[in-house]
Amino acid sequence: MENNELINDDCNCRRRSGFQRLLDKTPHPIALVTIFGVLGLILTWIIPAGKFERAINPETNVEMVVAGSFQYLEKSHPQTVLDFLFSFWNGMIASNSFTVYLLMIGGAMSIITSTGAIDAIVYKANGFARKRAGFNYIIIGVLAAFFGFCGSTFGMSGETLIFLPILVALCKTLKFDAVVAVAISTVMANLGYACATTNAFNLVIAQGIAGLPFMSGIEFRICWAIFSFSVTIAYILRYAKKVQKDSSQSLVCDVDYSEFSSMESESSHIKLTIPRLLSLLSLLAAIVGVVYGAIVYQFGFKQLSTLFLAAAFFCILINRMSLNKAAEDFAKGAATMVVPLLLLGFARSFLLIMQDGMIMDTIINFLAQPMSLLPKTITVGAMVLFQGILNIFIPAASGQAAISMPIMIPLADLLDINRQVAVFAFQIGDGVGNIVIPTFGTIMAALAIAKIPYGRWFAFAMPLVVIQYCLGIGATMIAHAINYGPF
Repeated sequence: MENNELINDDCNCRRRSGFQRLLDKTPHPIALVTIFGVLGLILTWIIPAGKFERAINPETNVEMVVAGSFQYLEKSHPQTVLDFLFSFWNGMIASNSFTVYLLMIGGAMSIITSTGAIDAIVYKANGFARKRAGFNYIIIGVLAAFFGFCGSTFGMSGETLIFLPILVALCKTLKFDAVVAVAISTVMANLGYACATTNAFNLVIAQGIAGLPFMSGIEFRICWAIFSFSVTIAYILRYAKKVQKDSSQSLVCDVDYSEFSSMESESSHIKLTIPRLLSLLSLLAAIVGVVYGAIVYQFGFKQLSTLFLAAAFFCILINRMSLNKAAEDFAKGAATMVVPLLLLGFARSFLLIMQDGMIMDTIINFLAQPMSLLPKTITVGAMVLFQGILNIFIPAASGQAAISMPIMIPLADLLDINRQVAVFAFQIGDGVGNIVIPTFGTIMAALAIAKIPYGRWFAFAMPLVVIQYCLGIGATMIAHAINYGPF
């Protein structure tokens, strides 16, 4: 049956094959991040080297740029082809802890999945949704809100990758597609950075640099998060309804997803037995532990991966799985993470080569100077755009905060703009662009796992990015108009 469905999908997709051929001209994700690395190499030969002075903030222990200290260097630092090749190695090394984390999570999730527990609950969810009109949309909305909450509160981002195989299977069963799976997880979690309420990776660091009270202004940010998430969920559901109504409208209707489990017929019924139920509860306990541990105890990758490993070992015991079977499943799951891990490491090469070429500070200084010449109301919107452009070069939230906020805060003081407004502009610019920029390794890894060509993802995500930037700029102007503070 599945093969026939694939054939039918191919036939349906022929109606839009011209559009797909246009989208498919986008290079493979690894090729795309390599092209950006080449661009960085070329820029080191064109842009003059320069640097800001940096100092350690004694209160936050964060290295920050000293505002007004920029100067061009007498000697340029153009990078060589050998430096370019080294940048890929250095990018992988810089991702070492996250690499180990994802390999362990991939293996652990493969063991849990092999018990059939997830297939069984997906089948139950599908049967429940079929009996209640519209319930499948409620499932998508609730999951999207959950991942958005996790991104906004404790900074979930790369962790969403471990859930993607399950979500692709679920969305496939509910007659949606892999685009919806990535949207409700990776997109919503990273949009949570733009809607940060308590996120330590961007908001807390930025407020610390600005000298603002910890978590101050949270009421306005909660209102913004609710509004922004609602708009995004509506955008996702609009696409999901279109796909469910006509599968040929799916951007990935011709992609083979047969490797992802799906409960689309009664013949594929897998019973939710006691061992499988206990396996699901162990997975749920691990997820709750991740959320609680990250918020309360600031768990690192070591603790987070251990939670899922513990759940995997429990599943081995409760399902009486042989050690050979468990080892094979673990190796299979870890292997699925190789391409995403390569993308995470390779995406860093763009930043590293520009840092080594000493041109990053020159770019930042060039982008920041014109804002001092604009009216205040326009300047706060320009701050969002500045952060959005900077985010292409520095997609890491904490790194971007440490580099840009020491420049934005003195500029805000000079123009009589509240520092809280400058922090809000930073979080909008930091989070929205990560939905689509190729230099953000997490989104590229998510697309690799979900088998979504980048060009097709761009067609889905770019309108959402434009919408969110427009809304974010409007929200920043409102924040300035209402004197969003305390100062």
